[in-house]
Amino acid sequence: STHAPASDSPSPDTAAAEVEPLILVHVAGAVKTPGLVRLFPKSRIADAVAAAGGAAENADFESLNLASPVYDGMKLYVPRIGETPGIIPPATPEAQTGGLSSHKININTGGLSELMQLDGIGEATAGKIIAYREQHGKFQKEEELMNVSGIGNAKYEKIKDRICV
Repeated sequence: STHAPASDSPSPDTAAAEVEPLILVHVAGAVKTPGLVRLFPKSRIADAVAAAGGAAENADFESLNLASPVYDGMKLYVPRIGETPGIIPPATPEAQTGGLSSHKININTGGLSELMQLDGIGEATAGKIIAYREQHGKFQKEEELMNVSGIGNAKYEKIKDRICV
């Protein structure tokens, strides 16, 4: 039998697995133990919900894609049955102080449901924004959003006053 000789250095697969840092995701809403959970990079919304003790009995998963990837620093809100999907209560501008800037969506930290609140941004485009920032790092300025496939000048003009970095 032929075996490769033992190497002094670990295989690339083992080395990557040993140093891969965990990501931190804030899971809130209709889960059994809301709070911060540590997950492996490339984890999915389903993994985050499981790490938060699983879904509460009144969880409404219709508005969530359980296969969507999560990312470091994300806040995932699992709505309860009867709640408006994608809105983290309290969501009315009157309930907040500080004017318009208090409810701008940060394109560097916004999750799928938050990004989908932007005019013309559906689940696919929100996913592309998240994938772009995971691949290229944080956006340095709002205009960089136009580098994301599916966001041209017209769409950017519609949402530029509702976003921040």
